[in-house]
Amino acid sequence: MNLLVTLTAADSSYGKAYGLGRALADTTCSHQTPDQLTRSFESYRVGQLYVWLDELASMLPDHAARAVGQSLEWWQQAVTAAAGGSKLNTTSMPAAYRSIEASQRSGWTQAAAALMPRRQRARASQTDPPPIEDLAAAVARQGAVWRGVLDGDKRCTDLLAPQDYLRAGDRLARHYADMAGQALRTMPWLLLAILLPLVVVVLVLVFIPGSAVARTATAVATIAGTFSGIWKIVRTRVAPIAAQLERPLWGTEINTATTEAVTVPPVGTPQDPAWEQTFEHAAAEVSMAATQPQPSPSTGS
Repeated sequence: MNLLVTLTAADSSYGKAYGLGRALADTTCSHQTPDQLTRSFESYRVGQLYVWLDELASMLPDHAARAVGQSLEWWQQAVTAAAGGSKLNTTSMPAAYRSIEASQRSGWTQAAAALMPRRQRARASQTDPPPIEDLAAAVARQGAVWRGVLDGDKRCTDLLAPQDYLRAGDRLARHYADMAGQALRTMPWLLLAILLPLVVVVLVLVFIPGSAVARTATAVATIAGTFSGIWKIVRTRVAPIAAQLERPLWGTEINTATTEAVTVPPVGTPQDPAWEQTFEHAAAEVSMAATQPQPSPSTGS
């Protein structure tokens, strides 16, 4: 308590950082029983961790606070579902977790699920959580990974593989496609601009005499010119917005990718073997340091 008071008096962020580190250490300590693990991830405790991570985000390494916060939420959902014997919603879990769950179903099952109504798809996305014993065995290692990225031992982006960047780029492209669609919805008159040339093309093909090749060439040229003009109009609206949003959107996607990278099994997926050994070694050092007696301070004569 004296240390906490002294740090808070020096700078409030020091006190928050101390509280965050201490609470994370308590939450992810090793050799927890299932009941202890459930209490460690109770909503009021995790909620306070969210607050500290949010307030310290700008002072911590890039992407670290967001990655740890989302990873912590995934762990809370998994622990809560495992302790309560309920199902786990895979839509709120890492993308890799959803891909593993989907890979366990046949192609026909996946196709049928895609055609289901939204409510039935939501029910179909429920799956069994990892066993509570497996979560208790892995939580100390997860704590070592969270500590490593929060104190800067490892940069979050160092944990990303090429496929992680590809997935982030794919999600970013979908954002741009959504922006283009929204821009089109704000310009309903473009529908008339699209329908009118198509009507003209039909009339050219049906009523204007001439060879089939000439009429087809005219139709293709008309359609190409129409869509070229539409693209220019959409680009003038979307390009300035995209330029402003490119950096924050890419940062958000990297946050998502790093969150998946810092989340260890059984909530996440196995990482590169080199990282696995590094984090296991770090977790062992933390556990050993915690069990060793601390030397008493010597007094001067």
